[in-house]
Amino acid sequence: SDVGCFVNKCGDQTKALFANPRGIKGVSCLGRCKGEQACATRCFAEFGSEDLNNWLSCTIEENGCVKVPQNADNSAERAAVAGTLKKFDPKSLVGKWYKTDGLNPNYDLFDCQSNTFAATADGAKELDMGIFFRVLRPGPPGSDAPSGFWENSLTEHMVVDTDLSATENPTGRTMHT
Repeated sequence: SDVGCFVNKCGDQTKALFANPRGIKGVSCLGRCKGEQACATRCFAEFGSEDLNNWLSCTIEENGCVKVPQNADNSAERAAVAGTLKKFDPKSLVGKWYKTDGLNPNYDLFDCQSNTFAATADGAKELDMGIFFRVLRPGPPGSDAPSGFWENSLTEHMVVDTDLSATENPTGRTMHT
């Protein structure tokens, strides 16, 4: 981590995050995960906030203040895809979708996880994506029974790359989806 980067490049986001007790808990929780995805998803469900989203976007995605392990093996996700779409109309996604199965068991298989897609002013290639997910809350120590759920929702702006043949993954704010 580059602490100077937090202040010099992401000062407003850092100040907002640390003024929010939930934000401090979220960063602490994520720090204990050491990049493990299921753990990070639980942290987002329990402590997620707009302040945390903005801080992560600035410090990781936009400025590289924090280095995140990039050696995750996602080959199983790509193996299930027969080929790249040559034509895709983003408007075909508009509405509410439930994830009933997925390629990544750490992210795609939470009960009642849904995504909503809404067209923007430039509906030809941009959508606002709403994400809702919940994770079982562990029960008290010594108990195998869960004690409810941690729930969270967030919204991301999605820009569809019109040159689908040249890119494997979309770019932009990817930390939260």
